[in-house]
This record gives sequence, C-alpha cells and structure tokens, in this order.
Amino acid sequence: MGVEAPAGVRELVAERLARLGAAARRIVEALAAAGGDASLAEVLDVAENGLHPPVRAAEATAALEEAIGAALVVERQVVVRGRPVPGLAFRHPLVRLTCYGALTATRRRQLHAAFAEAVLRHRPDAVDALASHFGRADDPRAAAYLRRAAERAAGLYANDTADRYYRDLVAHLGFVAARARLAHSHVLRRMGHFWEAEEVLRAAVEEFGRRGERDDEVPAAAQLAETMVKTRGPEAALAVLRTYRPGRASAEPTAAHYIARSVVLFVQGEYHAGVDAARLAHSAAKRVAGPARQGLVVRSLASRASCLGLAGRFSQAREAADRALAPAEAYGDPTLLTRVLSVLRENARRGGRLREATETGRRALRLAEQSGDPTAATFEQANLAEIHLLMEELAEAGELAETAVRSAESEGEYCMPYALAALARVRMRTGAIPEAADLLVRARRAATDRNDRQARHEVRTARAELALRRGLPEAARLAASLPYPAGVRLAEEAGRAMG
Repeated sequence: MGVEAPAGVRELVAERLARLGAAARRIVEALAAAGGDASLAEVLDVAENGLHPPVRAAEATAALEEAIGAALVVERQVVVRGRPVPGLAFRHPLVRLTCYGALTATRRRQLHAAFAEAVLRHRPDAVDALASHFGRADDPRAAAYLRRAAERAAGLYANDTADRYYRDLVAHLGFVAARARLAHSHVLRRMGHFWEAEEVLRAAVEEFGRRGERDDEVPAAAQLAETMVKTRGPEAALAVLRTYRPGRASAEPTAAHYIARSVVLFVQGEYHAGVDAARLAHSAAKRVAGPARQGLVVRSLASRASCLGLAGRFSQAREAADRALAPAEAYGDPTLLTRVLSVLRENARRGGRLREATETGRRALRLAEQSGDPTAATFEQANLAEIHLLMEELAEAGELAETAVRSAESEGEYCMPYALAALARVRMRTGAIPEAADLLVRARRAATDRNDRQARHEVRTARAELALRRGLPEAARLAASLPYPAGVRLAEEAGRAMG
C-alpha cells in the first residue's frame, strides 16, 4: 500500500485484535479489504458467503458488536445508489491500514474476491468498486471493469481518475493493450500531458505493427503525429506520417492520416498544402461507415477551415467551419466542438464581428475548461485577450492574457509563445513597452525551441507592432516578412507612422 502506520498504533491495534474472538477478528479483516467503509449488508454477505468457514448472521452480528466494543470499528451510514444505508467503518484510517497490512497477500486476494462477488450481488453497476476488488483479487474479470470505469471517468471528464484506471488496465492487459493505450492517450492529451501521450501512442503503434493490423496501425500513427507536433515539432511529426502511409488501408485510417497531415502542415505554415490534405481527409471520411464517420468529417472540415483562413481564403474558411458546427454539436465531443468554435471565433474576428467572436470564444473556453483541457483553454484565453484588445477593453484583455501565461507556465508549454505574444500586445497598449519587449524575447525563444512556424508568425506580428509603436524603420521590414493579410496591414500602418 506504500504507507505504514506508526509502530505505536500497530502495537495497540495488534493488542486489541488479539483480544477478539475468532469470528470478530475475521470480520474485521474482511472490513479492512473493503476499503474505508462498507454497507452492513455487504459485510454480512461476505461473512456468510466469502469466509471459510462462513460466519452466519447471528454470529456475525455478535462479532461486530465485539469489534465495536473494542473501539476498532464504528457504525456509520454509507451512501449506496444515492441513499444512506447502515454501514461500518474503522474508527481511524490508521486502524484499517494496520489491519490490512497484517494480512498475507493470499488472504488479501481472497477477501477482495469475496467483496467483488458481494458487490456484484448488491450493486452490479458499481464499476469502480468492482474494478478495484477484481483487480486486487487478480481476477480475469478485472480488465472489463477497469475499462468500463476508465471510460465512465473519461466521459465525465474526471481525467485524473480516468488516467489512473487506464494505467491499471494497461498493466493488467500486458502485451495486448494497444486499444487501451489509444483510449488512454486521448485522456493524456486532454490533460496536456503530451510527452506521456507520445510514449503511450508509440507503444500502441508498435503493438499494432507486430500484429500486422494495418487498419489500426495507420490511425494510431496519425494520433502519434498530431501529438508530436506538440512535443518534437512538425518535422518529426511529418516523418511519422511518411513512415506510416495509408496505402491500401480502408477509408477510416486514410481519413485519420490526412487529418493529421493537415494539422501538421497548418503548424508548419504550409496552409495551401494543409487545405489539400484536409480535402483528401474529407473525401475519405465520407466513405466511412458507422459512428466514427461524423467525427472524422467534422475534424476534416475544421482543419480545412483553419488552413483556409490563414491562407487568406476567408469566405471558404467560413463556409467550411459553418458546415462543421451542426455535426460537431451533434457528435457530443466537447474537445472537437471546442476546435470548431475556435475556427468560427477566428472567422468572426477576421470579419470584424468582434462581439460574435467574443461570444463564440467564451463558449469554446467553457467547453475546454469543462473537459479539463488546459492547452485548449490557454489558447482560448490568449485569443479572447486579443479580441478584447481590439474592442478597447484593456482590463478584460489584460486579465485573460495574464491567466493564459500562468496556465502556459504551469501546464501548457506548447501554448507559451501564443500566450506571451498576447500579453505583450496588452502591455504595448498600456504603454509598458519595455515589458512588452521582454515578453516577446521570451515568446520568440519559446517558438524557436518548439520549431513552431505558426507561433513564430504570431511573434513576428507582435514584434512588428512593437517596432511600429516605437516608430522604428524595422517595422516596415518585419511587416514585409509577414504573409497576407498581416504584412500588408502592418506595412501600411508603418508607412503612415513614419511619413
């Protein structure tokens, strides 16, 4: 269990256990395997059906009174299926720890198996308790309940709990855990743990490859590439995609491959090539049968819209994003819907519809926070800061940008250059020019370290604005290096400012 009660507590508990009768001692041991507390009905069930020889109801009741009288156990209501029922608990967690620690490994497995069977009889939908007891009993049924518990936690965005269950599931499955690893990687990516997700996905890709399961290997590699954009950069991600091409794979892995390629090309700044990849992804996604089709269609449209927007093809970007919204809302994945809303937010900003952009961005931020996705939340905060800046709402912009930087510093290193650039723009507008310059030095370093061309573009744009505000000729040179439309706008402003 990793911890041990102090020696004085162990001696006191051992002394009190020694004074108990055999039946009371065996029921106390069973309760120790239950965890912190248990319903009276389940304890009596284990006593009669899980202990050998069994402890029948009358004898068990007397034994419990003896344990309560020895100040080891207390009566306490516990909640089962949402309502309080009579239950039992140890007087102090250290007492339970001591009792459990005194059991042999064999005895622990037997008691956990007995509790698992009792839980099955009384509350078969208690997947968390069943996963725990079957796992500790080394029962083959543990995998099914660990998977159900992990999926339920992930569906509720209890990411830390889902992460723990998936780790246990992968350990339990051993060499046939590729699908569990894929599901685990989704949770890790949502938590912003991209390096861990990369490691998990590499193991899944290798396992699918060993088994010759090409239709699973290709989409797993696509997920790996999308993750590596955030860890090792777009060149490393493209290398993975070149290694694991779809070839004659079916429509679903083909769509996943080209979506990943479009995402990577977007980060690399190859927007027109990203549009072409997204178009191929959309064509393949429409041929997919089953529930995966809708998600792939939405992702292909969202990626296409992102690339079209930065390629300057704004009407087409808006059309693609609008087509993605309804199916994204119907699909029910907040992470995917957040991405679509982010594209719509950018379309509204480019079109000058700033209130619409703010409302859409706020909705995306709420979804990102709901799903526990720190990376998406940080991006939304940074972008919302810039929209409030355009509306001359400096206080709101400053608060959002500062929050984005704090979030990036704690959990979202991938977002760091974007958050720093947003805060630098706020500082420029409030006259804190030296602080803005320092922030942009940090932002430039972060973008260069990550080899993120899109981030470097954001930083160059902010540096051009800073040079313009300083009245430096450098503003025109920087503006000339920027793609349309940012470069044209800044060049015009620089010319006016410098006469």
